[in-house]
Amino acid sequence: MKFRQILALFLFLAAVRSSATNIDSLWKLIRSDKSPDTVKVKAYYDLGWEYIYSDPDSSFRLGKRALKLTANKNYKVLESKINNLLGSCSQVNGNYIEAIEYYQKAMVIGEQIKNEQILLVAYGNIGSLYINLGRFKLALDFQLKSMRIAEKGNNRERLGSIYNNLCLIYTELSDFQKAIDYGKKSIELNQEFGDKASLCSAYGNLGSAYHSKKGKEDLSKALEYYNKCLSLAEETENAFETAKATLDLGEIYMSLKDHKQALKYYKEAVELAKKLEIGENLRGGYYGLYKAYNELKDTKNALTNLESYNNMLAVLGKEEREKEVSQKVMEYNYQLLSFKDSLRNAEEAKLKDLTIQAGQAQIEKDRILQVALVIGLVLVFAFGVLIFNRFRIEARQKKIIEEKNKQTEEQKLIIEEKQKEILDSISYAKRIQDSLLDNFDSVGKFFSDSFLLNLPKDIVSGDFYWIARKTLTQKNGNDSTVSDFFYLAVCDSTGHGVPGGFMSLLNMSYLSEALNEKNIQQPNKIFDYVRDRLINTISKSHQKDGFDGVLLCFEKKTFFQGKDLKGTNLELSYAAAYNPPLLVRNGEIKRQEVDKMPVGYSPKNQSFVLHTITLQPGDLIYLCTDGYGDQFGGANAFYQIDGIKSIGAGKKFQNRQLESLLLTNSALNMSEQKRLLNDRFIEWKGDIEQIDDICIVGIKV
Repeated sequence: MKFRQILALFLFLAAVRSSATNIDSLWKLIRSDKSPDTVKVKAYYDLGWEYIYSDPDSSFRLGKRALKLTANKNYKVLESKINNLLGSCSQVNGNYIEAIEYYQKAMVIGEQIKNEQILLVAYGNIGSLYINLGRFKLALDFQLKSMRIAEKGNNRERLGSIYNNLCLIYTELSDFQKAIDYGKKSIELNQEFGDKASLCSAYGNLGSAYHSKKGKEDLSKALEYYNKCLSLAEETENAFETAKATLDLGEIYMSLKDHKQALKYYKEAVELAKKLEIGENLRGGYYGLYKAYNELKDTKNALTNLESYNNMLAVLGKEEREKEVSQKVMEYNYQLLSFKDSLRNAEEAKLKDLTIQAGQAQIEKDRILQVALVIGLVLVFAFGVLIFNRFRIEARQKKIIEEKNKQTEEQKLIIEEKQKEILDSISYAKRIQDSLLDNFDSVGKFFSDSFLLNLPKDIVSGDFYWIARKTLTQKNGNDSTVSDFFYLAVCDSTGHGVPGGFMSLLNMSYLSEALNEKNIQQPNKIFDYVRDRLINTISKSHQKDGFDGVLLCFEKKTFFQGKDLKGTNLELSYAAAYNPPLLVRNGEIKRQEVDKMPVGYSPKNQSFVLHTITLQPGDLIYLCTDGYGDQFGGANAFYQIDGIKSIGAGKKFQNRQLESLLLTNSALNMSEQKRLLNDRFIEWKGDIEQIDDICIVGIKV
């Protein structure tokens, strides 16, 4: 039920819009020579909101004119509102990079002048943008910040939109009770203020929350709220909500096993999506028709709609927008890390200069003392003069040292503050990386049992896993084959920390590019393509940047003869760069064949080999990076010198011991295997620092 996200966003933007203003009167204020700058700025701003949906380009130009008038003037509140307007225009036009830049500018102004109303709007807009991109954990953070401010100021009308968005977010995060609670609050507030557009959206989102719970009573509730949404949408001539509610009703009747009724609503949803050019609804409608016809044993129409659904997948660009946002944040944190290194070098240089100056001062003091002692044997008066000079010099030196110490302390405070900012930014980068890796639950939909053990050495990780799915349909006369490809990769990028995190995001983007844009399906060909991309972009001077890893491809084929299902078949192929997949079968663990070269620049530049494994029920497959086996530790990991603990006779865990541990635990369920692996690692490592990132995936066929 992801068909309501975009509308939830637009309702929030509408909630921050100013009240309707006479357009002609606003233009008169702008053209009048007697109007002060503040009046013109407000007029441009109000006009921008009047045009935002009908002509967003004109709205953007009006916002830029208003922003120009605020330059070098202390109009902070107006400036923040204009940045929110410009961000909204960019978001309506689909320019998400530009939108988030303007929202962040508004947020910074709000934090500087401590204006909670500015922050309420900025947090809400950024959260709505992340809803649109499908990054629901990030969206939740910003919507909760906005909610706390609105509740503090008892802004009940604004809370109606925020609660509606929280209902949608918690549904996507599978916290259905919270979703239902917030959905009911939103409906109550929107009924109180008579906001029919927001009420219509709230009905739909609450229906989606009940639908996702999937209980018998929950499905009845979902049907009730979907019907309310459709009725209100038709009453208010809300075409977008009508289209979404129609598709939702197709889904709910499908869940209720009323396939004929579902077919009726899916057909209506496809026609409305075509008319309104809503790509995501059209894709959902085609897939719904495929499911309904398939249940009604109408194979011909099922395959026709499945083909239309697959064609729609090629035009979706959400992953590219996510990649751009993630890379932009990553580049920003990489620049901050470089700045941190320059600050550290500057501090070391200052301390070195201070040490030299103090040493020179001491030498000068000793020289004067020696001369004074020699002359003092001859002339008492000269001795007194020299003693006086010595104390005067010491006072000057003491003053110099105190000033240098003060400067050093000030520099230390500055560096500590910058370090805190850098660590906060790196932590934010980790949240971005985690959001891109949050789809491991999809593995459980393809295999009977699985686990993921992901232990980064630093805040962000160079080890990563990558998951993708693709569906293809082939026809041969009256026969047809539907191939469902499931790709799973576990890889170890060059480096760790921020550089390793940068490489992992770049490697993931190239894997997605090979599969989704270049339509490369074989794992070895995907590795060949990614290697060429890395060499041509970051390894032109033979830098050995890339990754070691293994890429599995599970291909599930479903065969049809005419309208009849002939059978299914599951095949596994893979490509491996240094790291082998491990297969456990009949009480034995076997390392599979690999290519001994990385995915990146290497003197060995042969094509990767495509390997296949004939699967049997109950097979276990493990994918590992080298961090677990390379970890130092053991019973004799430390020795003591003068009470100071140091690394001593610690040894590597070794891959053979890891394989033995996996085989010993293979009869247990996957969650228990993960717990035992983690416990054994902590026990082995002891107090020794973790030396590398760790990523292990286990699946049961």
